[in-house]
Amino acid sequence: MIVPTWQIRSTEYVRKLCWSPDGQRLAVGLADGTLRLVETTTGSELKVVQAHKGGILSMTWSPDGHYLATGGEDGIACLWHMRRDGPAEILEGGSYWVEHLAWCPRSRRLATAAGRNLRIWNLSGELQHQFSNHASTITGMGWFRDARRLMAASFGGLILWRTGLERPEATYPWKGSFLNMALSPDNRQCASGTQESSMLVWNVKSGEKVGMTGYQGKISGLAWDSRSRYLASSAGTEAIVWDFAGVGPTGTEPHRLNRHVDRINDLSFMPRQPILATGGEDGLIICWSLPAGKITHLSILDEPVSVLQWNPVTPVLAAGTADGSISCFSLGMA
Repeated sequence: MIVPTWQIRSTEYVRKLCWSPDGQRLAVGLADGTLRLVETTTGSELKVVQAHKGGILSMTWSPDGHYLATGGEDGIACLWHMRRDGPAEILEGGSYWVEHLAWCPRSRRLATAAGRNLRIWNLSGELQHQFSNHASTITGMGWFRDARRLMAASFGGLILWRTGLERPEATYPWKGSFLNMALSPDNRQCASGTQESSMLVWNVKSGEKVGMTGYQGKISGLAWDSRSRYLASSAGTEAIVWDFAGVGPTGTEPHRLNRHVDRINDLSFMPRQPILATGGEDGLIICWSLPAGKITHLSILDEPVSVLQWNPVTPVLAAGTADGSISCFSLGMA
């Protein structure tokens, strides 16, 4: 049983956690729109601002750590300059919630998804491009490593966009709705959970897809490990992990991780190691080692775990809960 290195409390549901690229700061997004910035080692508070009118739905740091972007229920994204005080740049999302944000990996551009609108902005808050043709609300998106292409999921399938072009570079059709999307770190595979309690994984290059079934319900979470070997998914009380080594998961059985007694709310892979953390409505935080599926660490919190996030530099796990607590665990791994 592990205990938190530090723990701080707020009075609102913790929606999002996001570590800075250097692992020194943790951004906390709350259900009332408050943004808190805390220091990694002690949890001491560095900054508190009322970022949005309504809850924070998305957060992401720029690759250089100089900017933090937040998206909210008020239909805007805010671009915060972390090296100086002052108001944020306001990026309009329209009348829709800004549910997804993604920094371009090798340039100073930010993608926002709000409703059917996928937009690209520069650091001055100027709109550079808008992609259309989405049939419904965008439920996930991600940049490719080449910094020129983005994948987006919505009703009807996936769309691959290239910046500067008006038409999609490729489409991956599906007669149904997607709940989420996860692009593998090597950009070879893209996974989405469906309304039919199943998952589809596309080979980006060939367009071939593989369907995974047998879930307890709709898939609430997806996560790839850093080497693009393991794809973890959660539905109900179970985490299911597919192994994409060699020829892939076709014809094989997945790893089924069962210990939670209530719904899993979030899952996250440790960077550079095949350690999966799951957090649930039961207050349990469990770390699983793959491929064995062995439990390496376990903790029990007093309230449901709402969100998990690994530090990108050190083996430190942050967890947020429904009652507003933020806990930090140091796992002491090499």
